[in-house]
Amino acid sequence: MRSPDRQFTPHYTMPKRKGKFYICVTVPKELRPFYSENQIRRSTGTLDKAVANERAQKKYIELLNDLEQKASLLDPFIEGLRHILEASGVEVSEWYTKGTLSKEFVGQNTIAFELTGKTTHLLRNDSTGKTSVMTIKERHEAQDYSDVAVLVTRLGYSVPNHLVQMLSEEQRHKITELTIQPRGLKASEILKDPDKWTSGMGAQIVHNLEINPLKAPVEIQSDLTKPSRYSDVIENYLASKNSEASKEQSQRRLGCQRVIEYCGDLLLTEYDQLHAYDLARGMHEDGFSHSMIKKMISYGGGLFKYCLKHRDALGRQLLKAHPWVGIELEEYGVPKRKYIPLTKEELLALFAQEIPKQERLLLTIMITTGMRLDEVALMTWERITTFDDTLCFSLVNDVEDVKVKNRGSMRYIPIPDAVRPLLGNGGEGRLFDYRIDRDGKAQAKASDAVMPFVRNITDNDRKVAHSLRGNFKDLVRDAGVSKEMNDFITGHSQGDVAGDYGRGPSLASRIKVLNSLKHPWLT
Repeated sequence: MRSPDRQFTPHYTMPKRKGKFYICVTVPKELRPFYSENQIRRSTGTLDKAVANERAQKKYIELLNDLEQKASLLDPFIEGLRHILEASGVEVSEWYTKGTLSKEFVGQNTIAFELTGKTTHLLRNDSTGKTSVMTIKERHEAQDYSDVAVLVTRLGYSVPNHLVQMLSEEQRHKITELTIQPRGLKASEILKDPDKWTSGMGAQIVHNLEINPLKAPVEIQSDLTKPSRYSDVIENYLASKNSEASKEQSQRRLGCQRVIEYCGDLLLTEYDQLHAYDLARGMHEDGFSHSMIKKMISYGGGLFKYCLKHRDALGRQLLKAHPWVGIELEEYGVPKRKYIPLTKEELLALFAQEIPKQERLLLTIMITTGMRLDEVALMTWERITTFDDTLCFSLVNDVEDVKVKNRGSMRYIPIPDAVRPLLGNGGEGRLFDYRIDRDGKAQAKASDAVMPFVRNITDNDRKVAHSLRGNFKDLVRDAGVSKEMNDFITGHSQGDVAGDYGRGPSLASRIKVLNSLKHPWLT
């Protein structure tokens, strides 16, 4: 049994390992105590991508069934308190691996402070006779539900009543007894040594308790759940998007932070359209671009969409209507500054420099094919293939997985005559050694490698390596080539996977266009 608002259906990836494709999912953090690794894999038993895709769904269902089975081992009482415990730094997984939860309290958060009013004590070293001042620390170790209830109360929270009602009668009774406020010191303790309680530290404890009586060890919240605030849902919202690239995940988290920064951390039901405009107006005044404002409202507002599809701990819908529908943002933000092509003189100066072989090949491919920087930087020898009797760079998933911007980018790019001599006799693996980041991209390091040569010929910050793609599109347009052909070659059209391969311009017509372009800077 577990909270109804949490479904364990992580997205899968299909990496290639040891010559076969595998279905792979990341184990949700709640279930990691039941697994030896943070990822589960199932082999499709094949290197054939088409066959692997056919088998993927069955393997994925097997993985989900395994997750469901592990989810049945979760403790509903502990899971109902997870957000409180994790927010306070308690390692919840210990409940499943060790059978306990622990937390160290320091200084004013200790029971010793409540009794004595002191946050430190003197520690004497018997061997040296010296004393040192030590901050008081207490370790709370919870071994049963009543201990956990005490821990939650010490952390400054109330235990939701509906969680207590899940427990056995014995456990409920034990926790309920702890909600009674202690009435000073027990007579039996004073009678043992009355002098101890009338002088020194004992007298101080009695005095402190008269002024500030001890609170009940456990506080139960009679109102079953408090309404959810925006911040209460962020982690679950982000978890639902865990298949995204890390860069997109960080931008989505930033969007949530912007909502709280500019609109406040309100109850979900308190947000309205004006709050979206508060966010847009605030970011506009702080000098953010139009595109960034749109992105932050999209990512931050995505949490509301998540809430429409999920329930709280009592099974109630988190939010009944999306408050940010129909937002108009045209007037907000600094317009995007687009990259601009290099001039002919700048291209001549760029290629006239002493450029290492790897960087010269990369720049040459970009200016002669219009490929994106990352498309070139990730190219492999295995994806240089002959299709329709034409030697091409393949950005289609025919040989191996290809990371492209969108479906229209999946295309064959004929290799122009100007590039062929630079390729030599071929090879294996990647053409370039630029480091691939955790999002599977190499454009950052590739840009770092070629930008010094661009900066040698221009200080214009709108002229970068990507500008060569603009130069290529201008060359194609000035040659009188149709926009359809231009877009198809550069990946701005439907690509070679939208239907039958013959639907777009033929490879013969594409190579004819590429070889007709004049590149005096390459000679």
